[in-house]
Amino acid sequence: MVKKLLGYVLIGLGLLGVFYFKGYRGDVIPVPMLWLVVSLGVVVLGTYLLMIARTQKEVRGLDNLKAQINRIKESGERIQIDFENCDFKTTNVHDQIKADDFSRIQIFDALYGSNRNNSERASTVTYIIYKYQNGDKAEKFVSQPFPVEETMLRYYVSNNNIVLYVDRNDRKQYFFDVQR
Repeated sequence: MVKKLLGYVLIGLGLLGVFYFKGYRGDVIPVPMLWLVVSLGVVVLGTYLLMIARTQKEVRGLDNLKAQINRIKESGERIQIDFENCDFKTTNVHDQIKADDFSRIQIFDALYGSNRNNSERASTVTYIIYKYQNGDKAEKFVSQPFPVEETMLRYYVSNNNIVLYVDRNDRKQYFFDVQR
């Protein structure tokens, strides 16, 4: 939080310096171009601090998720998936891919339409819907998306390569794991 706040402050001060020294015509400050470059450096430093703060937050989130998965693996119920109780749902996902390096023509083309230099990538994801009979209670578990075709996921399930881990205390906490 402190890095993020410091980043915003540095960006603000740097932009003030850039706008001030960009049009400065006085004689009091001897080298205004140097101060303009320093102000730009302060903006870059503030932007860098913002990017680091966001990345650390994401890293902490991933670490918490890994810790939760490991906890469920160690103390949770391990259920071998039965192929007969599985349903498979396939969905196509479309991602927009932006070009990283623009040619001069592509830059002028982007002025006309901002989406003209983008391309789409279609990929297939498949979900497992598993119905489990826990004593006299029927439970339904929906997996995370697997980035494979349905036939490949059916193959994994039929070869007992996918295992369901369920938290014993909270049955809503679960995940599907691929065993290789």
